[in-house]
Amino acid sequence: MEYTLIEYLCLFFVYGFLGWCAEVIFAAVNQGRFVNRGFLFGPICPIYGLGMLAVIAALEPLKDNIPVLYFGSVAITTRLELLVGILAEKLFHQRLWDYTDEHFNFKGYICLKFSLMWGVGAMMIVCIIHPFIIRGIRLMPDWLMWTLAGAFSAMIIADCVLTLLEAAKIPRRIKALQEMERLMTEISAGIGGNLTDGALKMRDGQEKMEKRRAETRAKFENYRKMLDDRTNLASKRLMNAFPHLDRSGYRQRMENVKKRYDEFMENLRRDRK
Repeated sequence: MEYTLIEYLCLFFVYGFLGWCAEVIFAAVNQGRFVNRGFLFGPICPIYGLGMLAVIAALEPLKDNIPVLYFGSVAITTRLELLVGILAEKLFHQRLWDYTDEHFNFKGYICLKFSLMWGVGAMMIVCIIHPFIIRGIRLMPDWLMWTLAGAFSAMIIADCVLTLLEAAKIPRRIKALQEMERLMTEISAGIGGNLTDGALKMRDGQEKMEKRRAETRAKFENYRKMLDDRTNLASKRLMNAFPHLDRSGYRQRMENVKKRYDEFMENLRRDRK
């Protein structure tokens, strides 16, 4: 079956949305609550859209040969998952998913169980679901398809840009978190740049003590802004969707640091009175 460019675009959006629905249902069954399992903010998983386009383009002409359709689907979807997994780790320095605990996995990026599942899902879509979807798409006039495709494309591009910008901040926020922990540990232990009045007065005098206090307070304020909830919602959403992004215990450590930060600032205010 031949497809036009606009039909491929529409199929990408439809299967990306259906993939997002499948991920949300899977998360709800396992976690008992709604989780936006997509990488993007919107209700679409591009990897599903791309995967199904590849399967349809390469294997739909062979759909009557079930073994070829099945193993071809396994091969295409597995390679796509491997490629996306490697690229995501290189970009964010962390994994979106990790199959290390699964049997017959390859470096945690792919595993036999899910590869076989992808093959079953793709085969069922090509044989059963796809004919109805393409029939429905072809009922729309071209002008409507182009209008919808243009609108969805613009939203997805904007969504991709915002999501990538937020995802890129996660490693920096983790470093900021670690630096806050280090500074507060040093202060608590009286190491290096501590703010103990007596020691600093004898060694450096009141002026240097105030300067050190101001520098430390400025560092804390900068880190605090980076970790603030109002600017951190996207990172939290990504870590809810992909728990392996939180391998460092980021969220729990952030809550602990915020408590220690509030205590530190309160003590600092008392010292200045």
